Amino acid sequence: MVTYGLLLDPRTGIAGDMLIGALSWILQQKNSEKELGLLVDEFNTLTNEWGFQIQLRKMSEGYLVTTVVCQEEMLFATLKSILHQLGTALGVGSAYLDLAHRSLENLFSAEMHSHKAMYSNDRGEPLVDKDQMKHQLHLHEAHDAIVDMLFTAMLLEKLKVDLQKIFVVKPIPLGRGTITFSHGTLEVPVPAVRYLMKSMGDIFEQGNINTELTTPTGLSILLALTPTPVERSQSDQVGKKLFVGKGYGHKKFSVENALTAYLIEIQS
Repeated sequence: MVTYGLLLDPRTGIAGDMLIGALSWILQQKNSEKELGLLVDEFNTLTNEWGFQIQLRKMSEGYLVTTVVCQEEMLFATLKSILHQLGTALGVGSAYLDLAHRSLENLFSAEMHSHKAMYSNDRGEPLVDKDQMKHQLHLHEAHDAIVDMLFTAMLLEKLKVDLQKIFVVKPIPLGRGTITFSHGTLEVPVPAVRYLMKSMGDIFEQGNINTELTTPTGLSILLALTPTPVERSQSDQVGKKLFVGKGYGHKKFSVENALTAYLIEIQS
């Protein structure tokens, strides 16, 4: 029996938009550019109600993804409700929609951990429980998170990827230095990434690039995928590589800033 799996090679880290770019390129190669266009159009038609859209810019071997949003933050409970409504309206299969939900829960847990000081007393004791915080915690770049998680799930379903056959080349670079964003200036990796890393074992390195490479959203999706880590020297052994795509990052480095994904065939 033949099944399709996925091999991820995050040489410059992993972010949700990079994963979408790589999978979108694979879909257009495997099926057609027209099918990819129809999928994007269907997604954008439904998401327009909430004021966000996805745009794909074709590059040499993949896509650069941009999310157009009208609101940068949103309550977790509202975000979860929108994700469910959209997934249902788009007819996303239960296993793949569950993946999107797990990704969002991972991000929430990481952000809750990062914000715990805001909801704790002087002794570090929580003032509200997790369920209460779901109705109080705002997620920054919320629409980006919905796009990344739900469209990734849709692409994996279109590609018929077996969610039990996900592999990632290690080590995954995190970046170094500091980053300034909605929470202020923080050391890389940021607290949310450090929290998520604990569940994934010793598969990370800081690398030599002086900026954030692996984002909380990207790592939330990767954690939900529960990938099997493989050494680079063993990556050709996990399955036959059928199609390859790259998802490009927006930052410019001295090396190519891209996540590479392979659709692989696995004999079982």
